[in-house]
Amino acid sequence: MLADHIKFSVVLNESNRNGWTPLHVAAHEGQIKILEELMKHGALLRKDYEGRTPLHLAAANGHKDAVILILKAHSHLMNVSDKNGNTPLHAATTQNQPKVVELLLRRNCELTYNTEGNSAIDLALLNKFVEVAYVMAAHKSRSDEVLSLTEGKHPCIMEALIADMPAVAKAVLDAGIQKCTTENLDSPNYYVEYSFKWLTKPESRRNQQSSNVCLPILNDMVDHERSSLLSHELSLKYLEMKWNSYGKYFQFAHVISYLIYLSLVTAIAT
Repeated sequence: MLADHIKFSVVLNESNRNGWTPLHVAAHEGQIKILEELMKHGALLRKDYEGRTPLHLAAANGHKDAVILILKAHSHLMNVSDKNGNTPLHAATTQNQPKVVELLLRRNCELTYNTEGNSAIDLALLNKFVEVAYVMAAHKSRSDEVLSLTEGKHPCIMEALIADMPAVAKAVLDAGIQKCTTENLDSPNYYVEYSFKWLTKPESRRNQQSSNVCLPILNDMVDHERSSLLSHELSLKYLEMKWNSYGKYFQFAHVISYLIYLSLVTAIAT
């Protein structure tokens, strides 16, 4: 056994030139048995010289079982940030580790910004990591929090998804439709619920300028030629709702104004 080695207690908390202890190395390599032994014998949870904990390294390298093991014993490490303000969620995102990202979200990790002002979803967008972005933006319980982030690189996450990751934007639209699955289509109890929340931009100081634009998210779809998103059931229902709310009245007023104009022109001409 490793723990029975005469020098074990001496090297238990020794660090190398990167500030890594044996716990860091085991986490980096995903060595579960060694991690268990080290923690069992009181290995200290130090940060390395970059401010990273063993959890950062396990998350960045996609070692899901190691992440679970560390969090089981030291749940307080969940939201600890390194010198650059990166939490384990940032670390997993930067290294394109969707399974670890999902785990951390499910464990209710905080959604924070690093020192460069980027949240984890910002990093996924910047690095074009579609699967990681999908896990966050379409997460069953955390998607609204993710899409509500406005202070990072992307003041409107949905807008950025439309521009760079239309497949993920479609998943967000899909989640906005809830259909009854227990009744047939002809049943009087059959229903469909639509949520248009992410067809509008979240309120923030940075989004004030676009708040005066009519249907800004749909306009983004037009600008980026996302015809599949424009023709999505949720988008069409949203347009229908807007038309029934005020669109037809504006159109009617426009027609009346045009008829009055024609009448005046005709009267002057005669």
